[in-house]
Amino acid sequence: MKLFHIPLINYPNLIYLQKEINNLNTLSDFYDEFKRNEKIWSNILWTELDINDLMINVDLFIKNFRRLSSDIKITSVGRVVEKYLTDFRSSLPIMVDLKNEALRERHWKQIIQETNIDIDLTSNVLTLENIFQMNLYQYNDILQNILQTAIKELQIEKNLKDIQQQWNTMHFQIHKHIRNTTIQQDRSSFIISGVDDILQALEDSTLLLNSITTSRFVGIYLSQVEQWIRILSLISDVIKLWIIVQQKWIYLENIFLGSSLQFGDEAKRFDTVDKLSRKIMLDTSRNSLVKDACTHPGRYDELKSILNLIEKIQKNLNDYLDTKRQLFSRFYFLSDDELLSIIGQSNPNDIQEYLQKMFDNIGALNFIQYDKTVDIEEEYQQNLIYAIGMISLEKEEMSFINPIECNGKVEIWMNNIEKEMKYSNRWITKEAIFYYRFKQNRLEWMRKYIGMVVLVVSQLWSTWEIEDQFNKMLTLNQSSAMKTYVKQLNSQIEEIVFEMRKSLTLNEYNKYETVLTIDVHIRDMVDILIRDGINESHDFAWQCQLRFYWLSKEDNLYLQQCNGKFEYGYEYMGLNGRLVITPLTDRIYLTITQALSMFLGCAPAGPAGTGKTESIKDLAKAMGLLCVVTNCGEGMDYQAIGKNLNGLCQTGAWGCFDEFNRIEASVLSVVSTQVKSIQQALSLHLTEFLFEHNEIRLLSTVGIFITMNPGYAGRTELPESVKNLFRPVVVVIPDLQYIGEIKLFANGFINARILAKKMVTLYRYASELLSKQYHYDWGLRSFKAVLSMTGYLKRTTMKDTSEEIVLLRALRDMNIPKFISDDVNLFHTLLNDLFPNITCPKIHYEDLNRIIEEVLIKQQYILIPEQIEKIIQLYETMMTRHSTMLVGPTSGGKTVILNTLAEAQTQMGIKTTLYTVNPKAISIIELYGILDPLTSEWTDGIVSMLYRMINRPTIRNERRYIVFDGDVDALWIENMNSVMDDNKLLTLANGERIRLQDYCSLLFEVGDLKYASPATVSRCGMVYIDQENVGPNPVWKRWLNMNVIDRLYERNQLDLLYVRYINNIMNLIYQGLTETERRPRMKMIIPLTQVNIMIQFTKLLDSLFLPLIKNEKKNQFQLTSDLIHACFLQTMIWSFGACLKQEDRIILDTFIKYLSGLSLVSAGSKAKSGQLPNEKPLLFDHVFQPELDQWIKWDDLIPKYEHDRSKRFYELFVSTADTIRLEWLMKSMISIHQPVLFVGDTGSSKTATIQSYIRHFDSRYINLNLNFSSRTKSIDVQRTIESQLEKYSKNTYGPSAGNKLIIFLDDLSMPKIDQYGTQQAIALLKLLIEKHGMYERNSELNWKFITDIDWIAAMGTPGNSFAFIETNKPIIFLGGSNNSIDPRFISHFNVFYITSPSYESLFRIFSTILQSHVRTFSPEIQGIIPNIIHSTLQIYENILRLFVPTPMKCYYIFSLRDLSRIIQSLLQTIPERFDTKERFLRVWVHECIRIFSDRFNNLKDLELFNKILEENSLIKEEKIYLLRKPILFADYRTALQDDEPKIYEDLQDYQAIKSIFDEIIVEFQEQYGYKNIVLFNDALEHITRIYRVLRLDRGHLLLIGVGGSGKKLLSKIAAFTAKYEIFEIQLTRNYNEISFRDDLKILFNQVGLKNKKTAFILNDAQIIDENFLEYINNILSNGMITTLYNEEKQDEIINEIREEAMKMFRIGSSNENIWNYFIQKCTTNLHIILCMNPNGDLLRNR
Repeated sequence: MKLFHIPLINYPNLIYLQKEINNLNTLSDFYDEFKRNEKIWSNILWTELDINDLMINVDLFIKNFRRLSSDIKITSVGRVVEKYLTDFRSSLPIMVDLKNEALRERHWKQIIQETNIDIDLTSNVLTLENIFQMNLYQYNDILQNILQTAIKELQIEKNLKDIQQQWNTMHFQIHKHIRNTTIQQDRSSFIISGVDDILQALEDSTLLLNSITTSRFVGIYLSQVEQWIRILSLISDVIKLWIIVQQKWIYLENIFLGSSLQFGDEAKRFDTVDKLSRKIMLDTSRNSLVKDACTHPGRYDELKSILNLIEKIQKNLNDYLDTKRQLFSRFYFLSDDELLSIIGQSNPNDIQEYLQKMFDNIGALNFIQYDKTVDIEEEYQQNLIYAIGMISLEKEEMSFINPIECNGKVEIWMNNIEKEMKYSNRWITKEAIFYYRFKQNRLEWMRKYIGMVVLVVSQLWSTWEIEDQFNKMLTLNQSSAMKTYVKQLNSQIEEIVFEMRKSLTLNEYNKYETVLTIDVHIRDMVDILIRDGINESHDFAWQCQLRFYWLSKEDNLYLQQCNGKFEYGYEYMGLNGRLVITPLTDRIYLTITQALSMFLGCAPAGPAGTGKTESIKDLAKAMGLLCVVTNCGEGMDYQAIGKNLNGLCQTGAWGCFDEFNRIEASVLSVVSTQVKSIQQALSLHLTEFLFEHNEIRLLSTVGIFITMNPGYAGRTELPESVKNLFRPVVVVIPDLQYIGEIKLFANGFINARILAKKMVTLYRYASELLSKQYHYDWGLRSFKAVLSMTGYLKRTTMKDTSEEIVLLRALRDMNIPKFISDDVNLFHTLLNDLFPNITCPKIHYEDLNRIIEEVLIKQQYILIPEQIEKIIQLYETMMTRHSTMLVGPTSGGKTVILNTLAEAQTQMGIKTTLYTVNPKAISIIELYGILDPLTSEWTDGIVSMLYRMINRPTIRNERRYIVFDGDVDALWIENMNSVMDDNKLLTLANGERIRLQDYCSLLFEVGDLKYASPATVSRCGMVYIDQENVGPNPVWKRWLNMNVIDRLYERNQLDLLYVRYINNIMNLIYQGLTETERRPRMKMIIPLTQVNIMIQFTKLLDSLFLPLIKNEKKNQFQLTSDLIHACFLQTMIWSFGACLKQEDRIILDTFIKYLSGLSLVSAGSKAKSGQLPNEKPLLFDHVFQPELDQWIKWDDLIPKYEHDRSKRFYELFVSTADTIRLEWLMKSMISIHQPVLFVGDTGSSKTATIQSYIRHFDSRYINLNLNFSSRTKSIDVQRTIESQLEKYSKNTYGPSAGNKLIIFLDDLSMPKIDQYGTQQAIALLKLLIEKHGMYERNSELNWKFITDIDWIAAMGTPGNSFAFIETNKPIIFLGGSNNSIDPRFISHFNVFYITSPSYESLFRIFSTILQSHVRTFSPEIQGIIPNIIHSTLQIYENILRLFVPTPMKCYYIFSLRDLSRIIQSLLQTIPERFDTKERFLRVWVHECIRIFSDRFNNLKDLELFNKILEENSLIKEEKIYLLRKPILFADYRTALQDDEPKIYEDLQDYQAIKSIFDEIIVEFQEQYGYKNIVLFNDALEHITRIYRVLRLDRGHLLLIGVGGSGKKLLSKIAAFTAKYEIFEIQLTRNYNEISFRDDLKILFNQVGLKNKKTAFILNDAQIIDENFLEYINNILSNGMITTLYNEEKQDEIINEIREEAMKMFRIGSSNENIWNYFIQKCTTNLHIILCMNPNGDLLRNR
C-alpha cells in the first residue's frame, strides 16, 4: 500500500479477531502441553510415583497459566482450562495422602477393609490412572481418619527415633584433671563437665515421652516408650549422682592428696573412692557416650556406693574438724581450708600466721626448743617445743607461768595455750593487785607489769578507793574525803604526764597513754560525783559506772554496772589502746551491759564515724574478752553467720556484726532464729544446748552485737523478729572536745583543755564556712587522726616544741591535703585566728624531696612546688592512714604523684609495688569472688586475689599497694569498710578473713566522691589534687625539653609564640577575657581542662611540627620563623578550637588573627607563611602545607566525584571539605599513635568517613569496629578485643605478628550509665588505654599486657539541640541518647568537634549523587535537581523544628541518614518511567512521605506534615497531581514474572495494587498455609511500605503497632513478594541467650554461605532477654556479631567461602579479607524487621 501511495486503512475488527486467534493459539498450546504431561503422569506406576514432583509440576502449570495475559484468562475457553487445571490439582491431595510415608501395611489393610476396594499396591500394573478410576474421593472421610492415625503414629515413631538418635550420639565432655600428688601414674585423671546441656536434653526428652504416653495413638509403641522412660530416668539419676560424687571427690582429693595429714581409716576409704572414681572416669574417657556410661551394668550402684563412702568420709571429716573445733573453739573463726592447713603442719611455728584470726592483737607465740645440753633426766625433752609466752603486735610479751608443750595435736596444745593465757593473765593480775603501791610508787609498779594488767588493776583500785571515800563520808563524816581523793588523782595524772616527757620506748609510751586516758576519765567522773553531791555508793550516778571488784569468795575479778555483773575474761590483747570514755560511750556501755544482763544483744545505730564498732570493742577490752568483728555484705548467708555464732558460743567471745543491715532480708530471718536460740539458752543458764542440729558448749560470756548506718545506700530495714533481739542505742554526736582533751592530755599536753577547744572550734567553723565537698569529713575519724598525729609529733620530732605549734602543725598537715584551692586560704585564716602570732615551719624531708625531684627530672617532668608538696602530703597521709584517696578532676597529676612516690620509695630502699584495678570495669562478683551455693565452691575475684597476694609474708623492706583507679560508689566500696577502718580485715563470702599487713595499703584514684557514703569517706585519708596546681606551662616546658632541647632556634621561636598566644587564648576561652573586654566564657562540646588542651596542642605539634625538623635534617627545606609561626597557628586552631562550638570558633579565629599581627592576603590569592589566608572566612577552613609553604582551603583538596552505578548506595562516598578535614585530623593522630575522639551530631559523616579512611590503610593494619549501645557491657568489649589478639609472650598479647590493630569505637557514649554515674564499658577501656592491659575474665585472673593498638572513637554530641538551616551556615541536628563520658577517660584522647555539615556540604553531597544519576534523564528533570535538594533540606529543617521526640513519640528521631534514604530511593528511578518533571517530582514527594510521615502516630502530625509539603514551592504548581492519593511506588508489578525486570514505578491506585496481590496471596497461602487473608487498602499500603524498605540496600524496619495489627503477617507477605526467605526464632521453655546465638549462627550461614536473601522477623514477645537487642544492634551497625563464632568455626567459614570470594572480587587471600567478604554478604542479604508494641514503657526504655 505504501509502495502505491495508497493510505493505510485501519480494520479494528480484524485486529481484534487476530488478537483473539493468537490468544486461543497460546491457550491451545498450553492445554496441549498439559494434556501430554497428564498422559505421562497417568501411566506412571503407583510404586514409582513421586507425588511431590507431580504436585510441583502441576503447580508450575497453574503458575504459568496465571502469568498469561489477562485477555487470555478471561475468555470462556480460558476459564474452562483454568477450571480443568484446578480440578486436576484438587484431585491430587488425596493422592498425596495415599502416598504419605505414614501409611504402613496395617493401614492399607484397614483402608481395603473399610472401603471394600481391592488395592494391590505390590502390583506392577497399578498406575496413577488406575487410582483415579477407583474414585477414592468418595471415601475421603475414612481415608482421612486412617491417615490422621497413621500420621500421629508416625510422629511418635519419629520422636522415638529422634530420641534414640540423640542419646546414641550424645557424649560427655571429658577433661583432663591434674592431681596434687607425687605419684606420677596417679597425677592425671579425668572429669566430666558441661552436664547442664545434657540435663536439659534429658528434661526435654522426658517431657516428650510423657506427652507421648498420654496420646491415644501410642498403642504399638507403648513398650518402647516405657523402656526409654526407664533408660532416661536412669541416666538422669546417674548423672545427678555422678556430679555430686565428682564434686565431693575433687574436694576430698585436695584434702587427702594435697595434705600431709594422716587420716588413717578415712585415708583408706578415700583410696577406695579414688580408685573406683578413677576407674569409672577412665572407662568413660574411652567411651564417652552418655547412654553407655550411665546405663553400664551396676553403674548407679557403683556411684551410690561411692557416694555412701564419700558421705561417710565427709561426715567423719566434718566430725573430725568439729572435734578439732570443739577442742579448740577458736578454730571456728577459720575456714575449713585454713584449719586443714594448720592441722596438716607438723611445725608449731606454722600456726603464727593464723593467730591474728583467733586472738585479738596477737602477733606471735614465743616458742623455745630444748636442746641436747639438758640433764639426762630431762633427755626426753630434747626434741620438744614449748610456748613460753604471747607477743602482741606491738612486741609486748606476756610470759606464761607454765610453759606449754606444743607437740602432738595442735588443737590440744592450742587449747592449753588459751587456758594458760587466761591463767597467766589472772595470776599476774592477782599479783599486781597485791603489790599495788607495795613498797613502791605507782610508776615503779606500772613498769613491772604488762599494759592490760596495769590498766585493769588501776581501775580495780580506783573503784575500791572511790567506795572507800564513800565509806569515809558516810561512817567517819569526812565530807571532803572525795575532794581530797581528787587531789590524789591529779597527782597520779601529773606523775604520769611528767614521766611521758622522758625518753621512753614506744610500748612504755603506749602503756602510760592508755592508763592516763582511763585515769583522766576516773578523775572527771569523781568531779561529777562531787558536783552532783553524790555521797553514797548505792546512788545511781555511781552504780551506772563500770566498776571493777576482786571478790574473795569467788577469788576472781568481776565487773559490775547497775545490776549487771560480769566475770573478767583475761583475754590478752597487748597494747592496743583504749577509747576516751565520753557520756555517749558511757551510755553505750550501760545499754550493752543491761542488754547482756537480760540475755539480749545490742544494736548501736548512727552515722559513720561516731564510734559504734569501736565502743563495742572497747567494752570487750575492758572486760578482757575477745571481740570478733565481721563486716557484713550482700554475699553473706545464714550458714556463714551460723558458723561464726557457733564459734562465739563455744569461745565465750563477743561478736560484732558491722553494718548488719547490708545482709539480705531473707538471710536475716534465719539469723534471727539462730540468735534467739542462743539467747534462750543463756536465759536458762545452760552450759550446752542444741544449735543448728548439734549439741554445742555455751559459755555465758558470749555476746552478739550489730551496728548499722540507717538510711545509707545498700541498707535494708531489719525485720521485727531481728529488732526484738537487740536493744537499740542511738549513736549520733560524739563529744569531740572531751575526746580531744583526754587524748591530748594522755599524750602529755598540759594545756589539753584549751587546745581541744580550739580543735573543736576549728572543725565547727571549717564545716560551716568551707565549701561543701563530697570528700570533706569533719567527723570523729578525721578528728582522731589529727590527735594521733599530734601524739606522734609530740613524742618524736617535736618533743621540746610549744604545744600550740605541735597541734597547729598536725591540724595543718592533716587537713590541708584534702582542701580545694579556694578553701586553703580560708582554712589558714581560721588557723591564724585560733593560733594568733604563731608560725609553724613546714617539715622538710631532705632525702625524700631530693629523690622525688630526681625521679621527676628523670621522667622529664617539670618541677612544680605544688606537685612535690602533694607527693609529700600523700606520703604523710599514708603514715597515719592505711587507706588513702587521691581525689581531684582529671589532669591534676594524680597518677604522676602516685607513681613518683612509689618510685621514690623504691629508690630509698623500700621497694614499692602498685597493683592497679578499675573496680567499675567488672561486676561485684568478679571483684570480690563468689561462693557457689550448690557446690560451696569458691571462685576468687580480682580484689580477693590481689588482697591475698599482697598480704603474703615478706622479709624484705617493701610496700605493696592496691590502687583502685576508678569511680567510688556505695555498692562495691562498702565491702572494703572493715579493711579501711582499724580492723583492717577483709571478710569474704566463703568465711575467709584476711588482715591487711602493715606493709600493705589501699589507694584510691578517683575524680570525686559524689556517690560514696560518709562511712567510706570517714575511713580514708584524703589528698585533693587540684588541676590548677599544674596548669599548661609545665606541659609546654616538658614538651620543649623532650623534643627541641638541642635546637635552640626553634625552641626560642616556639617560646616566643607561646608567650604571645597561649595565656591570652586561655583567658579568652576559660574566663572570657581579652585585652579590652570581658565576655561569657566559651562553651565546649566536651569540657576540657587547660592541661587537656595543652596536651592536645603538644600532640598536634608531634604530628605536624616534629616531622618538619626531621625533613629539615634531610635538607628538604629550611625551617624559618614564618614557617614555624604558620605551623603554630595550624596547631592552635585544632587544639584550642577543637572542642568549641561554631560561634565560639569564629570569635577565637578573630582573636588569633588579631594576636598574630599578620596581614590578610587579597581575596582569591594563596597565603604564604607569614600571611593569613583570606579565601574563606576562618582559619578552620584552611590547612597549611609546609611543603608548598602556603595556606590552602579545604575545598581545593576535594577530589572529583566519579559516579559508579555498579556500586551499592552505602558504598558511595562524596568527599566534602568536612570529610577531607576529618581525614587529615585522623591521619595526623594515627601517625603518632595517639587515641583520637570525634564528637559530632548524628549524620555528620563521622562513621562513614572514618570507616572509609581506615579501609584504605595498608595491609599491616587490622580493623576492628566496636559499635556501642545502651546494652554494651565491659565483658562484650573485652571478648571482642581479645578475639583479635594473639599471645606474644607470657603475659603480652597483640594482633597477629607484624600487624597493628586499629579499633574504631563508634557511638562511644551510648553504654548505659549505672545509678552511680559510671559506664562499665568505658571503665574497662580507661584501664586498657591508660595501663595498656586488663585482667583476664577467667579463673586465672592474670594481668594481660596488650600492645600495638591504635584507637579511633566517635560519639554524638552530649545533649540534643537544633537550629534553622540557613545558607552558608552550619546545621545542628537532633541527636540520639548521648551521655556525658568520664572526663578522666576523655583525657587520654585528642578530641575534635565535627560540626554538622553546612548547607553547602549537604547540597554538594546530595546534588552530586543525584545529578550523576539523572544524566540519562530529560533535561527538564536534570534542571530541577538543585531545587529538589533545596526543598528536601527545607522540609527536613521544618521536620526537626516541629516534630520533636516525646515519651509518647520516642521514635520521632530524625537525622541526616533520613536525607540519605530519600536520595537512595530516588536512585531506583529510570528515565523510561520518569520521563517528565511531574513524574519525577511525584516520586520525590513519595520518598519524603515514606521517610518522614510513616513514623507519625496521630492524625494531627500527618496533617501538619501535609501542610509543609503543600506549601513547598516545587509542589504548589502541580499540587493536585503530585499529592493525588494513593502515593505509592514499588517494583512488584512484575513480582510473579521472574524473567521480567523490576521497575520502580507509580502504582496508580489501590485496585491495581490489589489485583497484583490477589495473585501473590494465592501463592503465599499455598506455601505458608495461611487462610482467609483479606487485603484492604491500609493493609496494601503497609505491605507496599514494608516491601519498599526491604528492596533497599541494608533496608531494615521497625514496625510499631498494637498487638493484632498484622505487623508480622504483612511483613511475611512483603518478604515473600520480594522473593526473600523468612527467618524467625522459635521460643521454647528454656530458650535463652545461648539459644539465640545458635539461631543467629543458622541465620548467618543462610545469608552468608547459602547466599539467600532473608528477612529476619523478631517481635517484642520474642525478646525475652534484653541482651538480644545488643546482638541486633551489632548486626545493624557492623553486619556481624564479633564474638558469635569461635576461631575454629570462623576458619571453617573462611575456607568454605574462600574460592567464591577470590573469584568474585579478586581480593587477597588473607583470612581477614575473606572474612570481610563473608560479613559483606551477610550485610547485603540480611534485612531485619523488628515488630514492637508501643503500649507501656518497654519500647521507650529500649
